[in-house]
Amino acid sequence: MMSFMAKRKLIEYALYKGDKFLALGTKEELAEYLGCKEQTINFYRTKTYQKRIEKSPNERYIVIKVEDIE
Repeated sequence: MMSFMAKRKLIEYALYKGDKFLALGTKEELAEYLGCKEQTINFYRTKTYQKRIEKSPNERYIVIKVEDIE
């Protein structure tokens, strides 16, 4: 019988500020690291935010999906 608590796939993300690597972890872990909400980490991955960072890329956060963890 299948458990109600299905195994949740965790996705790791790399967090950068400009070219400087800051952290590696799930969205939840990165949000905790920055002291923000997971929604903020999601926003850093949107096209809207990507357009904003074109003007000052070294001062903005960049979140990149790395891999799936089983």
